[in-house]
Amino acid sequence: MTNSFTLDPARKELERALAAGRAAALTKEIERLKTALKLSQDELKKIVEEQFEGSLRLGDEIWGKFPSVSWKGSSEVVRMLCAALAIDNVDPYEYISITEANLKKIRKEKGLDINEEFMENIGFKKSIIMRFDNKKADSEE
Repeated sequence: MTNSFTLDPARKELERALAAGRAAALTKEIERLKTALKLSQDELKKIVEEQFEGSLRLGDEIWGKFPSVSWKGSSEVVRMLCAALAIDNVDPYEYISITEANLKKIRKEKGLDINEEFMENIGFKKSIIMRFDNKKADSEE
């Protein structure tokens, strides 16, 4: 009778090796598809801009450029907005959030050590949304 205890580590190692190979193949396929998607989007964009005056309706979808709006202002302008909202009994700070990118920018540009512990100690709640994506292996984010 074969001792299943001695086979388990070998089986797990084999399964892990097979999974690693499959994962590598999937990542290559995903990168290939991303590249193909980007090329197709660029080609479609050119066709829509040149042949359809920037907008193409296909069934219940419209392909074209659509605005993505954000507002930036100096700190003085932001203070003015906050004051105007407060006058109308709106708490402006319910609508203002701090991004990790802005914290990194503060650290880099201003040399301030604003870390997670500091943020939590003054009352901020950290919100993390996990999304499956890829990034460079040496990336901090």
